[in-house]
Amino acid sequence: MLTAKPKPKRRCPDCTEALLETDYRQVRIDICPHCQGVWLDRGELEQIVEQALFGVMPRAHPRPSRRSTPEG
Repeated sequence: MLTAKPKPKRRCPDCTEALLETDYRQVRIDICPHCQGVWLDRGELEQIVEQALFGVMPRAHPRPSRRSTPEG
């Protein structure tokens, strides 16, 4: 069962209801109690998928730089 607590100042992008914060598979996610929407912050989907695939909480992965480097 998910236990949720109010998350101040965050609103559902679909219905504007106040979001609740809860833990899912050791990842903190935001859920809307009204429309049942689930909202993830950057990196949370990857954490959930990796945990489901490998059964462990993944290590934090550094984000690759989007800057291009000159080849030469």
